[in-house]
Amino acid sequence: MSGLLSRIVGAVVATAALAAPALAQSWPEKPVRMIVGYGAGGGTDQQARALSKILSEQLGQPFVVENKPGGGGAVGAMLAKAAPADGYTLYFTTSTTYTFEPLFAKVGYGASDLRHVAVVAQFQEAMVASPKAPWKDFREMVEKAKAEKRDIKYASFYQLDRVIMAAIAKSAGIRIVPVPVQSGNGVVTAVMGEQVDFGFTGGSWGPFVQSGQLKLLAAGPSDRFADYPQVPTLKDLGYDVITEVYTLVSVPKDTPEPVVKKIEAAITQAAGNPAYVDAVVNVGKMRHIVAGEKQSSEMVQRQEAYYRKLAESVGQGGN
Repeated sequence: MSGLLSRIVGAVVATAALAAPALAQSWPEKPVRMIVGYGAGGGTDQQARALSKILSEQLGQPFVVENKPGGGGAVGAMLAKAAPADGYTLYFTTSTTYTFEPLFAKVGYGASDLRHVAVVAQFQEAMVASPKAPWKDFREMVEKAKAEKRDIKYASFYQLDRVIMAAIAKSAGIRIVPVPVQSGNGVVTAVMGEQVDFGFTGGSWGPFVQSGQLKLLAAGPSDRFADYPQVPTLKDLGYDVITEVYTLVSVPKDTPEPVVKKIEAAITQAAGNPAYVDAVVNVGKMRHIVAGEKQSSEMVQRQEAYYRKLAESVGQGGN
């Protein structure tokens, strides 16, 4: 009986080993589902739709976008985690879905529950103010408020900006108070209406800075903005913090290796298409960056460690 069982197990393993390359060879032979972790119309959704259109044209099968917003991408991540690992479910979300949200909520997944096959853009978080504001950059605003012995109020739209600002407030010895708004567009409205001293936004600032309706006080990422190299980063201004948010594509972790490699190649090719670059850089005001699975996984691991340390430094997080 044991001999028969071992032969059966061997046959199953051999069949599976042969099936994976065959599946990769034929992928995609039917429509591919692309879950997006945020609502329709936002920056993440716009990138996903631009990429899915190019993939559809490139591979001859529809890539169908399904918006599943909630929990900073957590709702979509749970759906993707539970999906069949056959290459026909992709998950498009922000890196903070894996590296930040689990610090603040019991989300039922971790970064290792999916394979991160490609990074396809980076948000360009910025601190913005009304052009009428009497300070030229973020540090000058902080110093003026300290001299006046007053709090700073800012338009806030998610937990990450609150952790960043809590870290800056702690180091600067001042209170920076969040005024909650809905979305990056809500930040722009509050700042333009002079309801707050400044706002933190991930990408909605582009056309308003160009038109002169907003001014940039600081860049959040580690590098200065390519279009605005004169704007200092938070690091340049002496604050030991950065904001790092990528958009990336992931698949269920048990997706066969040959299929993962084919998906990775298809996405990195599509993300280099001029139409996608235009959607990211000119329309979305993001940084165009493309990375395969190895580099994407390293980015996620590095970012997860950084945000955990940052949250702990201000007494937040802990899940």
